Amino acid sequence: MCRAPSCRLAAAPRWRAPRDGMTLAELLMAMVITGLLAGIAAGMANATFQGHRYSRGRSDATQHARVACERMALLISQAYASPTHPGVAVVYKTVGSEQFPDTLVIWTPTGSPVNTAGPPQISECVFICCDPAAPQRLIELRAPGDTRTLPLDDTINDSANQAIVAALKVAPTSTVIELTPLVRTFTVSSTSLGAVRFERKLHPTTAEWTSYQANTLAFSAMSWPRDLWGATVGMRQCTVRYELQLMPGDEAVLTDPQGVSALPFLGSATFYDDLKATH
Repeated sequence: MCRAPSCRLAAAPRWRAPRDGMTLAELLMAMVITGLLAGIAAGMANATFQGHRYSRGRSDATQHARVACERMALLISQAYASPTHPGVAVVYKTVGSEQFPDTLVIWTPTGSPVNTAGPPQISECVFICCDPAAPQRLIELRAPGDTRTLPLDDTINDSANQAIVAALKVAPTSTVIELTPLVRTFTVSSTSLGAVRFERKLHPTTAEWTSYQANTLAFSAMSWPRDLWGATVGMRQCTVRYELQLMPGDEAVLTDPQGVSALPFLGSATFYDDLKATH
């Protein structure tokens, strides 16, 4: 027998049976890694969805506000005015001891008004307000065929006139156009209200015009805007400011008492009319 090193045979490799699967440790590690990857993917998907929802909700609210504000500005620019009834008025809603300036009345006759000196007929007016039955809806309301008159001076907030306006909002004969259904709502003394506010500013003011009529203030001494006045006529400026608080997207159905989620939108519109010297 050859015993030289070159004659030695290589040792045969040890045979091992093939493995049928993963060990428990390997399986647990794979499950942990898969779970981590799934969690990361789910988190990214949820973040993407929430970001899209956030952006879409605010985009929708902004678009609704733009349309509503442009519509109000257009109506205000078309207002008809007389010296004692300056084209627009704000009606307050009284709840308990608090007052909310939440209704805008605009005198917009088709053609010549029935009473050129005022007060206007209700059929010649358009009302911007929240729907009493669904205060999240800002509406444009008209009452065609109603020949009663409604003053657009300070007496519009007498209790009788406030009652007339309140009745018009729920009358079945009134025609309604929805401007937006996204108004934030809140509750005062068990009454649900929409977060809408209007303010009217006159220059010269009603008090100045009254004083001039009573010969206690000179025509030239009234607060004419930009000095737009002459010996016999001056330009009165009427500015309406409005604030809308709208709920973004899917949150529109929620009441938001503190206004945490609501988006505020501010706007204004101005028109001018002639005031003629009477003495």
